[in-house]
Amino acid sequence: MFQTVSDDVIYKKLLQALWGTMQDPESPSAQLALIAASHEMLQSGGKLVIASKASVAMVEDQAAALRLTNAAQNMATALDELGTEYFKAHKACGTSDIYGALDQVHSLERELEEIKHTAAVRKLVPLPEETVRKAQSIWGQNLGRQ
Repeated sequence: MFQTVSDDVIYKKLLQALWGTMQDPESPSAQLALIAASHEMLQSGGKLVIASKASVAMVEDQAAALRLTNAAQNMATALDELGTEYFKAHKACGTSDIYGALDQVHSLERELEEIKHTAAVRKLVPLPEETVRKAQSIWGQNLGRQ
């Protein structure tokens, strides 16, 4: 049961990553997500192939055993092809980590602008562990640094 749930999650991650790269093929974040999801699929799929091949001996129906053997072999072949492409993409996108980090920086810049706007209209509230006085003190110290 747990393995099925985790495999479903991995499969969904792969589909979401594929969708993300189709929506924005130039996005380093989308490309890295696809590479990561492919890696997870390779690991999960490899376990499935091993389990399938080990199960063949327990299948009494010869036709079903043959179908299971063929399905496991087809899956192994598909995983080999995915693995080849994964390693190519991983090698080619090694510098994409920098672009992914740049995407994160831009995202944080947008978030900071939203916080500044919230502060400008005086809608900021202290964090749960802070008092209003402490938050004002920290805010004043940070303003002095700029």
